[in-house]
Amino acid sequence: MQTNMFDFSEDEMVFMLIAILAGGWGIVRWTLVVLNHAPPVNRMRSGLAILPGVCLAIVAAIIWNWADPAQVSGHIDYLLLFLAGAAAWFWLTVGAVAALGIHFRYDAVEAGNRAAAISIAGAGLATSLIYAGGNIGGGPTIWTTILPAAAASLALGVLWFIVDASAHVGDAVTIDRDSARRHPNSRLGRCLGDRPRTVRGRRLDRLERNVQGFPQARMAGRSVDGSHDLDAVAPAPFAGTTATQ
Repeated sequence: MQTNMFDFSEDEMVFMLIAILAGGWGIVRWTLVVLNHAPPVNRMRSGLAILPGVCLAIVAAIIWNWADPAQVSGHIDYLLLFLAGAAAWFWLTVGAVAALGIHFRYDAVEAGNRAAAISIAGAGLATSLIYAGGNIGGGPTIWTTILPAAAASLALGVLWFIVDASAHVGDAVTIDRDSARRHPNSRLGRCLGDRPRTVRGRRLDRLERNVQGFPQARMAGRSVDGSHDLDAVAPAPFAGTTATQ
């Protein structure tokens, strides 16, 4: 029996509206951040700009060919429904990765950190494949797609947290491979003071404050990452002790 286009149930309509709002806002924000804050004309900027489209294209191809043949596969309305969900899924992934310490705008785009960009791209592709895999086969409601995909995405997030907590991979990505901090005289390095510190960056702030009390660090006259002169921002340590002796 042929049904009308967009003949959704009440819960499907609610899901679609929420997904359109969240996914649409997320994709627009992603695009604006890449266009307005990334260095002009570089391969990483181009890759980040097309990443949401690549993820949505993968989901669309899988849904169109291998989803429920009775209700979803080959049906434009359900394709749009699940693509809206995929856009929201992608943006939730970006937010989850930021909560785990790798921020899309500050680390990947503004700092030009390729390791951070690759990490975020990998997470986005992984959860898009999880979401697409949840659409394969038949099921009585959309929740037979959403709930398994949510469980698998949550498991991925938990594994990410465990690996990061045990091996400190996030520190290696956001601090050790931060090209703007390693090259303070570059354009990115000179602009670094204008961007907010991320979770990882605040750890570097604390380290800088700690080394200000050591004469060895002051002899070098530079901060830990070499981005500014410590003599300009901190009084000479042990000065009072030297004077009294």
